[in-house]
Amino acid sequence: MRTILLAASVLSSVYLAAVAGTFWLLRVYRQSESGAGSAGGQATIGCRRGRLALLLEILRTHTLRDVAAALVPKRFDILLYEGDAETLASAPPLEGASDICVERFNAQHRSGIAEIDEKAVGSREVYVVRIDGRLAHLVVLTWDIRLPAQFGFDPKAPVMDLGFTWPEFRGRRLQPTVRRYVTADVIRRGLYHKVYGGIAAGNIASQHGNARAGMRRVARLQGWRVCGFALFKKVLPWESEVTRTVPAGSILRSAS
Repeated sequence: MRTILLAASVLSSVYLAAVAGTFWLLRVYRQSESGAGSAGGQATIGCRRGRLALLLEILRTHTLRDVAAALVPKRFDILLYEGDAETLASAPPLEGASDICVERFNAQHRSGIAEIDEKAVGSREVYVVRIDGRLAHLVVLTWDIRLPAQFGFDPKAPVMDLGFTWPEFRGRRLQPTVRRYVTADVIRRGLYHKVYGGIAAGNIASQHGNARAGMRRVARLQGWRVCGFALFKKVLPWESEVTRTVPAGSILRSAS
């Protein structure tokens, strides 16, 4: 038994050292390749999206902390939405929405604000709303989230992730306004014809925000996530009332 534990410890150490070295090299590469966040770079990722390209994108956009977190098995319960030209055309006007200016930042076009720029890596783009000079809302457009593809959905579609509205600006319909804007912007720039968004099953407020954005309900995705793999997967039909007793950590995170 002692021998087995020692061997497991050695193998784990070698594995973690290899992962750390890989991420260090990719971080250097990410910092040196300023063109990765351009619109052309995003279109390339979206079009070819081969396994090697996807792996490089994941390595460029994730930190060692992300890797450590991925080693811990986590149950997820996600409601998947999609937005496209049809949902935009059929979405009703947003009552009570504020007149806002949406800014877009990426690896080439930095904001100078750490909370934004730390997310603008690889081909990711960060859409931001500032009100009176303060951050009010942001959401990240990313090509490296594999969860929809792991359930058999479109592997080329980008995902809106890490959405957040600062508490003092909630109630102004910022989430649905920005999600409509991002969907239209992706289509207008020819990056892809649709966008995915996921909400944790326990996040009722953000579900309402996606509904106001007019995004189409796709499916409910359940399973366990570990080391980037989705295990014990279930694709469930959309329920009329989402179970409120499952506060599972979301893989695609958002808050209205």
